[in-house]
Amino acid sequence: DTVIGAGVNRNRNDLIDAGLRAIEWGFSQQAPDGSFPCKDKYLSTSYFVAATAHSVWLLETSGYARNFSSRITAIRPNLERAARWLADAQNMKAATPQLDGYASRFMVTGYALAATGRVVSEPGLAIAGEDMIRDALKRQHKTGYFIERGGFDASFQAEALVYLLRYFDHAATADMRRDIEPAIRRALGWLESRISARGVVQIAGNTRSGFGQERDRTGQYRRVSAVAVSRAFGLARHVLGDSKFESLARVVATARQPA
Repeated sequence: DTVIGAGVNRNRNDLIDAGLRAIEWGFSQQAPDGSFPCKDKYLSTSYFVAATAHSVWLLETSGYARNFSSRITAIRPNLERAARWLADAQNMKAATPQLDGYASRFMVTGYALAATGRVVSEPGLAIAGEDMIRDALKRQHKTGYFIERGGFDASFQAEALVYLLRYFDHAATADMRRDIEPAIRRALGWLESRISARGVVQIAGNTRSGFGQERDRTGQYRRVSAVAVSRAFGLARHVLGDSKFESLARVVATARQPA
C-alpha cells in the first residue's frame, strides 16, 4: 500500500508494479474460505484487506488503474472473498478477544470492510464496515483518545485516525460523515495535545508503545510511530481542509523523536 502510494505520488510505474506484486503474492497464500494461514489470522487479514482495498481505490481514482487493469481485475474476487471471511459472524465472534480493548483494531477492520464494499460494489460489506466503525467509536474516551489496553497510546491513536480518516474520505456515506466528524476532531485534538512545540511525540502514559510494553512482529519492542502520527495529521489536512494539520504533520516528520 505504501509502495503503491509512493508510485502514484512520484509517477513511478515500477513502484506500483512492486506493490502489486506484493499483494499478488499475498493472495497466492489465500485459503479457499478467503482467510490466510498466519499468526493472528483475523487481524492480519484485516490489515491486508485494508491495504489492498486502499491500493485499488487509489489506483482507480488517480487514473493509474488503466495501466494495470488486468491485474486489478484478477485481485478483485480474492479481495471480496477475504472481506466476506472477515464479515462472517462466526469469524467475528471468534476474533472478539483479539479485538476487545483495542479501538484501533476495530478501525482497521471497519475500514477494510467498507473500502472493499466500495471497490467491489458490495453494499453488504459497506454496511458491515460501518457497524464496525461505530463499535470502534464506542471505545473513545470523552477527552478524545481511543482506548487501547485500558488507557491511551499516542502511536495507536494515530493508526486509528489514519483508518478512520480514510473511511471518512472515501468509504463513508454522507450521513455517516456527519455523525463521525465530531469524534474525529476530538481524536485529533487529543493527539495534538501529545505533540511538543518541537514536534516530539510525548510517550508518557502510553499503554502499548515506548516503554517495552509490547513487541512487534519483528520481535522488537514497540516504539512510537512518528510516521503514523505525521500521516494522521497529513490526512486530516486533506480530509478536513484545516492547514494547521499540515503544519503538525511537517513538524512531527522532521523532529528527532526519542529512541
